[in-house]
Amino acid sequence: MKDHLWKNRILLIKTDNIKAKKYTTQFKELLNLDDQLKERKLIVYAIHGTHFSAVDYVTNTKESGSISGEAKGQLFQIDAHFELILIGLDGRIKLQQNEVISAKNLFAIIDAMPMRKYKQQD
Repeated sequence: MKDHLWKNRILLIKTDNIKAKKYTTQFKELLNLDDQLKERKLIVYAIHGTHFSAVDYVTNTKESGSISGEAKGQLFQIDAHFELILIGLDGRIKLQQNEVISAKNLFAIIDAMPMRKYKQQD
């Protein structure tokens, strides 16, 4: 995560079941919004078990790998079947919830962030 500090916002989407309704619905919310995700400097991580896949919308690259149990335990609620975490450019958690968020609400949260407001004034 340190590699993303002051460069990217991170959206972590975790599930214990990749076919779960909340998980699939969350990704449908973000479908075909590449330009808006890029504009907001988002990298979206999909996490299932100890595996992750990520899409960096700024560089249009994909990555996958493993996440340690320790790192996962530090970020997520242990017993949550679905969890979404938004991390700002400053590395702080801006949103953490167990419900799907609409793209409109996600973008509103990001657009209200001080760094985003500053960038929009340029």
